[in-house]
Amino acid sequence: EHISAPKLKTKTNTLLATFLVSNINKDTSNLSPAVKATLFRMIPNDLPMAYQRISSPYGVRIHPITGQSKRHLGMDLTCPNGGTIYATADGVVELTRPSNQGYGNLIKIRHGFGFMSMYAHLQRFLVKTGQFIEKGDPIALCGNTGASTGPHLHYEIRFLGQTLDPKDFLNWHPDNFNQLFKQQDHIHWSSLINHINGLIQLQGLLERTTKSPSIKESGEVDRGNYHDGLQNFGLDEDGWENVKT
Repeated sequence: EHISAPKLKTKTNTLLATFLVSNINKDTSNLSPAVKATLFRMIPNDLPMAYQRISSPYGVRIHPITGQSKRHLGMDLTCPNGGTIYATADGVVELTRPSNQGYGNLIKIRHGFGFMSMYAHLQRFLVKTGQFIEKGDPIALCGNTGASTGPHLHYEIRFLGQTLDPKDFLNWHPDNFNQLFKQQDHIHWSSLINHINGLIQLQGLLERTTKSPSIKESGEVDRGNYHDGLQNFGLDEDGWENVKT
């Protein structure tokens, strides 16, 4: 009762963060390779290009052109003019925008589960708006367009519109699988993992149902097991949702 409101709030937030991280570690300790592969294909990770150095990290900085202190929403990676830039996850190209101002030539890629990556100051586009791409596909060439002082890639990652530190995602690999979950602990990773588990279970169920159903001695097709399984996922035998409105 003697704890002030701000301290109580801080203590509550700390306890909540500890609880979330402990549950995340529990949920990810025995994940199947299929779940991990899905996460690494659908959420940005690894390098978008072979860069020379990080010229400007994520966060508050002195703008190299205006000289004013301003929040930097991404990470700047210096690169040779014309160097190839790659998609860091599967997705669809939401925008390819040519411009001589601000971000310059810009690409936005919409990934799964609310994530988006953005690539700016490009020399040339290698993809088109609406194109579906896979992780590792070449999407653009490094350039010096817009408000830029030299060839580099401005790389952003967002979740539901909120910018995140790209460095956490660049350093996310299978050998440090839980690291990203701890660094970005405001994202509901546990519910996402449960969702992916459900999708993979449904995929396995549908694969089993494509095989010939068992035939009883009477000649009747036994569809009971797989029909019940589909019902658990809210589907009818033709694959349409059976959820009643």
